[in-house]
Amino acid sequence: MGGLLHDLGMADLPPEVLEKDLAKLDEDELAQYKLHPGNGRMVLTSGGSKFPEGVLLMVLHHHETPAKAAGGKSNAGAA
Repeated sequence: MGGLLHDLGMADLPPEVLEKDLAKLDEDELAQYKLHPGNGRMVLTSGGSKFPEGVLLMVLHHHETPAKAAGGKSNAGAA
């Protein structure tokens, strides 16, 4: 379910941001874009919605890499 809802927060972005390639966004547009995971989570938790925590975490962290999630350190060798 998180995979289906992961970009829900992009619904609030202006069309000019949505229509551009990510690499061509200016500083303000990129700042707006970076808010979409948190905005998506807010939508899913508003109005008394009861989505499972795992879904909310997928929506919030879908742009994170394992290294970022581990505080910037690679966890490739973790047991």
